[in-house]
Amino acid sequence: MPHGGGSPLSLALVLAAALAVSLPAWQNPSTPYEKWLNEDVVYIIADAERAAFEHLKTNEEREMFIGQFWQRRDP
Repeated sequence: MPHGGGSPLSLALVLAAALAVSLPAWQNPSTPYEKWLNEDVVYIIADAERAAFEHLKTNEEREMFIGQFWQRRDP
């Protein structure tokens, strides 16, 4: 009687294919703002700053935020 699932090998192949498709998208952010947030400042941005940035609606607002972000850290 079939148990309704695939073999472990077929499951592993499906998972490997899904990873191969999604990995390039994860490595290459779709916008420079995502790269800035997730790579350039990932270790220095505060949680509140990240939340504020994620709620911005326009690129102009994002550019202003980034400028102010670096001004706050300029000795």
